[in-house]
Amino acid sequence: MPIKHKHWEFEILKSTDIVNIQFAITHRRDHAGLNVELALFGYGIHFMIYDGRHWNWASSSWEK
Repeated sequence: MPIKHKHWEFEILKSTDIVNIQFAITHRRDHAGLNVELALFGYGIHFMIYDGRHWNWASSSWEK
């Protein structure tokens, strides 16, 4: 099942940022996935969807 190891997080944040935009997509590493953060005038949102498994560099596959 492709979504078996997927997790997601959503946060509403209070920060010191006037403007902040961050976007990242990672793969072939521990907890790889999508990470988005947007902030404006001290308030922001952060969203992540990621794989909960760890990457095994020796075998180039997910650890079991």
